[in-house]
Amino acid sequence: MSLEDEVWQEVFVPLVAGEFNVKPEGITRDTSFKDYNADSLYVTEFTLNLEIKVEEKYRIPRFSIPSDIDPEPRNLGELCAYVAGRIERERPE
Repeated sequence: MSLEDEVWQEVFVPLVAGEFNVKPEGITRDTSFKDYNADSLYVTEFTLNLEIKVEEKYRIPRFSIPSDIDPEPRNLGELCAYVAGRIERERPE
């Protein structure tokens, strides 16, 4: 399993399901926050919780996702790819 698939299955899907009260089976990489009618407060809360999960699971202290990712992720899959890439570069050996 690739790191991106691991992050998707073990971090993103459970977090999205919990944050937006949806069934895990319905969450796809093409899903966007707009699909959940999430306003900026929900997105911010999700991002903070995502940072905490990544810090805990991958032991990366002070993991932070900037608000100005370029290009901006259009869906959960692109955000997951971004996060997995950062984990790959930043996690301790």
